[in-house]
Amino acid sequence: MSRFTPIEELDLIANSYMLADEEAVCSQQPTTFFHACWPSMWNAETAYEIGDLTRAPTQNGFVYECIAGGTSGTSEPPWATAQDATFLDNTVEWKAHENYALINQPLEETDKTLTDNASGGRKIVIAQKMGVTIHTDGTVSHTALIDNVNQKLKYVTVSSTSIEGDNLVISGRTTLFHEFEIHINQPSELV
Repeated sequence: MSRFTPIEELDLIANSYMLADEEAVCSQQPTTFFHACWPSMWNAETAYEIGDLTRAPTQNGFVYECIAGGTSGTSEPPWATAQDATFLDNTVEWKAHENYALINQPLEETDKTLTDNASGGRKIVIAQKMGVTIHTDGTVSHTALIDNVNQKLKYVTVSSTSIEGDNLVISGRTTLFHEFEIHINQPSELV
């Protein structure tokens, strides 16, 4: 008996991946959206709503999720540096999340192509991007696709830089995001 999944079902998975609006290169394998996102920097005396994200002006390996809306203070709060720690910033309450992002780049609709896979199933191609600015020093280990609108991690794969054996990236320099493919295959027969 042959195994087969209709294209419409395979496209449920593919279309979910196609919602990604950002590609992130990370220093560790991200398992949540917060590990891979790179939000805007915190601002003083600014209204924040539940779900808003920010990062400290001085990078500290964390991003912060607003869990109680309000207005930020006139000076920086004491940034928490423990996973899930909460703290007040005037009338805003923030929750800390570890962050592994080294390089983030928006994905446009034209950067993602969904086609049939030559061996059956579906294939998504994420286009190459050149001249992407590195925002954090570190060692590359994974690439992630994230959906900022829904705050979801969509896909993760192992990655490396183009220099054999040296995955170190340095803040302020530019780099290349290599094209990569995601294959969503038909189920195979068990032997």
